[in-house]
Amino acid sequence: MIKSSETFERWYVMICFEELQLRDSERLYPFFERFKRHICDFTVGGLMMWRGWYRTQVAIEDDTLYIRAFVNGETQFTFLGPDEIHAVARIMEHCDQTGEHFELCSITQRVLERINSYYRLNAEPQRDLFDYVYDADSMISLSGRQYNGQRNHINRFKRSFPDWAFEEISDENLNTVIAFYTEYKSERLKAFEAAEEESSKVIEALSNFDVYHLYGGILKVGENIVGISLGETVGDMMFVHVEKALTEYNGVYPMLTNCFASHFRTPQVVYINREEDEGDLGLRTSKLSYHPLLLKEKYKVTLLEQK
Repeated sequence: MIKSSETFERWYVMICFEELQLRDSERLYPFFERFKRHICDFTVGGLMMWRGWYRTQVAIEDDTLYIRAFVNGETQFTFLGPDEIHAVARIMEHCDQTGEHFELCSITQRVLERINSYYRLNAEPQRDLFDYVYDADSMISLSGRQYNGQRNHINRFKRSFPDWAFEEISDENLNTVIAFYTEYKSERLKAFEAAEEESSKVIEALSNFDVYHLYGGILKVGENIVGISLGETVGDMMFVHVEKALTEYNGVYPMLTNCFASHFRTPQVVYINREEDEGDLGLRTSKLSYHPLLLKEKYKVTLLEQK
């Protein structure tokens, strides 16, 4: 049956989104490397680990990656590509045809300034979602008075647990790591939906390191795992996606943070991104105590009109 012109036009302008699948990582990663935004939203780990929670969908057209998520029953869109103005126009066109709510998320300051030159926008900073970005050299060396607290915690840990060790996660210890995390989440994670979603995806990530483009490390005391970290490198930035540890081992988190950064930092890495605090006061205090080089701002954007 031949489509009417109205139906054909509707089909033509819609962006053809598809549910994000684990297998999509290989076609998405080149976009993250090429169009570096320096935020965790545009990493394989950051996108894959929350794809179920946000019912994430993706589409690729005209050398641009489009992402659609569902937040509180409304759609949100973001994108990576060579032409921000074109990308926003395509999302507007899509929403006009489908009747979907137009809202952009994960928009950095640079992208906001670019699209604000063409459109009148309502931009709302999402403070709980700002990424904490640190100078890699400072995070590893911890030199200077501002890091006295971290150095003291690390030295106390080393004195208290002289049989500590740090190891990479590998095929040989993977089952032990999964067993540790399984027990950890059952005893220590709060019982709410987001925590359950995160837990299931951490297990998935541990079992699919190559697909997730991850590396990971474990901190041990004797033969016992007391902490794990998972991360990913995009361009000149290391992202720390997961950091879980047993707090009864005093100083375990500063020790784990420092060991992970020291071990996996490569010559190309200039910055370390420890991601969002999600409004958690304890996390915010901890991340600020490491004196971030900057907070990578993210905005939620709605359109007023074209200039």
